Amino acid sequence: YMDYIVKCSRDGVWLLDKKGRELWSVGVPLINPMIKTNGRDLLVVDIGGRDIYVINGRSVLWKDKTDEAIRNAEINENGFVTVITSSKLYNGEVRVYDKHGIELMKSVIANDFAVTAKIAPSGDLMLINLINASNAKSYSYLKFFDMNGEEIAVKSMPQDIGLYPFVWFSKDDAIIAAGDTSIVFMDKDRNVKWNKQFPKISSVSVTGSKRIAAAVKNENVSELKVFTTAGQEYSSVQLDDEVVNMNAFGSIIAVNTGHKVSFMTERCKSIGIFTSRTEITGVHIFNKQQALVVSKSYISVVDIK
Repeated sequence: YMDYIVKCSRDGVWLLDKKGRELWSVGVPLINPMIKTNGRDLLVVDIGGRDIYVINGRSVLWKDKTDEAIRNAEINENGFVTVITSSKLYNGEVRVYDKHGIELMKSVIANDFAVTAKIAPSGDLMLINLINASNAKSYSYLKFFDMNGEEIAVKSMPQDIGLYPFVWFSKDDAIIAAGDTSIVFMDKDRNVKWNKQFPKISSVSVTGSKRIAAAVKNENVSELKVFTTAGQEYSSVQLDDEVVNMNAFGSIIAVNTGHKVSFMTERCKSIGIFTSRTEITGVHIFNKQQALVVSKSYISVVDIK
């Protein structure tokens, strides 16, 4: 978060510098903390608990406590927060807060399971990604709402090629959805513009310029492919191992294969490699020069180039 390392535990939240020194902390009880950032603000929620905190710099900007247990949460680039909770009467509820912590609306999920809820970059639209599991074969679909909570549209995803648990907004409120074998791109009017299918998709990430980076596997061959929003293959490169996860920041893509992180440009050109003796669980990029590598036994600030 900014130039800070964020540490969360059951006792609270700490901001550390790149040498691991504590700079600021707030003591809050958290059962299972989850943290997300839009670059300017830090969202901390207690999964299974009821607490929400939004931190700006070294102070708590706002906080709230939900009526029911939190299942997931997101913060968009303009500070809007969506929180999915359980419900006593329904399958779930989605709450939307503005950047000041004022609750704008609440949407009830009557029958299905809400995976995530996101606010469009324009701030005019909310998307809820849902899974219907009432039939013999589960399927994904998207619900769209205006900021008054009125339902605008429902969009079913292709039902014959699996679920789509991952959804992002692209530029101009276009939508990217990804699953185990398929990536779908929809324009702002919810028309499917293209659909890419692969035998297996290991991980997907969206770059700062809104290109789509996908780690795919065909038989025993793993590749990193980068697509434009028009669906054209921008670049690709073969990888040594299957990808565990990826992260992107600006034009840099961090590809984690478990014991090695490869830093690449959107042109799939290697600009740095970091290897580890213990399993790497994630990579977070500070800027074009440095990243934070998290393994099961340590965290390390590394130079990318």
